[in-house]
Amino acid sequence: MITYWNQFIATFKDILLASLFFAICAFLNASMDVTKDKFSSSVYSKIAKPGTATYKYFESDWRNKWETWPDGGLILDKDGNKIPKWFLGIHIVPLNHPMFFDSWHLFKSAMVFFFGVTLIVLYFKAAKIIFKFNKWYYWVVLGIVLVWFFLDWNIVFNLFYDHWLMV
Repeated sequence: MITYWNQFIATFKDILLASLFFAICAFLNASMDVTKDKFSSSVYSKIAKPGTATYKYFESDWRNKWETWPDGGLILDKDGNKIPKWFLGIHIVPLNHPMFFDSWHLFKSAMVFFFGVTLIVLYFKAAKIIFKFNKWYYWVVLGIVLVWFFLDWNIVFNLFYDHWLMV
């Protein structure tokens, strides 16, 4: 009996940890959508003032990635290819990833990272016990956990998107 209780507590802690990472994913997804759809009325508009480099970073725009003329047109090399901007004076391909050029891609990259961490925690910790013992009630618990994560994502996402990230 004690063994099952200890396993339940350990599994519950892992599910709470994964739930926290999943809530971070929902926050990052809400931040992506807010910067794309509702930037002017969001808390991010207080951070980024128009005309500043920070403001330009929050603009999800292809001009943040490619060299442009003052009128906004693309600068092309002699072969007609777009010229990537340099990141902090460095022209290295991995540093020319879109996540370094606008906030939407940064939030998206962080969301994918935390989603991966969530899956790893759930798979290697919580799901291991379910498959080890293979009792019907463990599958019921797994169903409840999946419903919990559905609610976790939607509640956190909507609170940030509709309320907490708005000014």
